[in-house]
Amino acid sequence: KYSTLFEVGDCTVIDHQSFIGVIEVKTKIGSTKQFIETIEIQSQLRENIRQPAFFAIYSWDTISLEHLQDALWEFVRRIPLKNYNLIPDVVYGRGKYFLKINRGRDRLSPPYNVWNINDHGINDGQALLGLIASVWEFGFNTVLPWWLLSWHNSLGRVAAKTEEIHWPKDLMKSFSKKLKTRI
Repeated sequence: KYSTLFEVGDCTVIDHQSFIGVIEVKTKIGSTKQFIETIEIQSQLRENIRQPAFFAIYSWDTISLEHLQDALWEFVRRIPLKNYNLIPDVVYGRGKYFLKINRGRDRLSPPYNVWNINDHGINDGQALLGLIASVWEFGFNTVLPWWLLSWHNSLGRVAAKTEEIHWPKDLMKSFSKKLKTRI
């Protein structure tokens, strides 16, 4: 339950302590530029939230996985050590892919796992369960409820269908160099 401060149309303003996350829903993301703009909107909010929270982007019609990666890397390259922490936890392109961030790993590890949504990957139902499970993991920061345990069990079965998305070499060098100077 959250405390509503006020409502305007379909926008509800709540107390910051009630905030667990944001899912930016887009009908269409047709270019890397539009995807970067969506990340920028979320990153501004993420910078102002001083508590753990969940940030996701869901699009009904979206760019290819290759273009999505280009957009993510372009955003991070602007200010690598800062923007590394501002990329979305989940990106779900309906019918195409489901990306989930690897927050518990070191900065040089691959930032995302990706599941392709197709006959050889997962289906949209499994991706949707992954999105909801991620709300618990990153927003509530607690164990999954019993009704989401099927995603956890399913994840084990589809884990062989996941791939890691690695940082581009230039960002790896940037992170390595900056981490060495901090030690």
